[in-house]
Amino acid sequence: MFENLSFFQFLAQGGWTMAVLAACSILSLGVVIERLLVFVNYREEKLKAVYQAVIPTLKSNDSEKAAKKCKESTCPFAGILHTVMSTGSKNKEIIYEAANRALRFEILNLEKNLGILATIGSVAPFIGLFGTVLGIINAFHALSSVSAGGPGIVSKGIAEALVTTAGGLFVAVPAVIFYNYFVRKAKRISAVMEEAAYEAVSILTER
Repeated sequence: MFENLSFFQFLAQGGWTMAVLAACSILSLGVVIERLLVFVNYREEKLKAVYQAVIPTLKSNDSEKAAKKCKESTCPFAGILHTVMSTGSKNKEIIYEAANRALRFEILNLEKNLGILATIGSVAPFIGLFGTVLGIINAFHALSSVSAGGPGIVSKGIAEALVTTAGGLFVAVPAVIFYNYFVRKAKRISAVMEEAAYEAVSILTER
């Protein structure tokens, strides 16, 4: 039935719902690429390098050198440590609050746009199902409007309608996979940054 159709002609069988799913797919791909580029700056090797460069320097009571190392790093985690060291206060609560604000900012940056992936992953199958229902309705309407109908007419209409269900799943599955991947990665990175930031706070307040 579809063997002589090109890819775009095959998609056109799904009607306007396929256009919506195509837009969702493009948006999802854009978010995935943007998040991958952002997470490059949070690679565990970079976090570890900043930790190994700054924390021992802080322990040796050389805050100026530690601050300089933070400024030289392009890793956002270095900015958190620099914020902790730049409070100019010996009050533990003030330093903790500064650390928490910096951490919240970076965590929000890690989780940015992930809601779009979650929404697409949950909504796309329903958009595809909606298109299928409309296609089946049209198929039976076409059957009722012809005097000499048969199973072939119904099966062709249903097959065309199911294209949108397949399209919805095709869009949703990668979105859900990448959403779960980014969420797990964000949680792991957040835990590492929190542990190191609070260690820096402890070093500064114990002097």
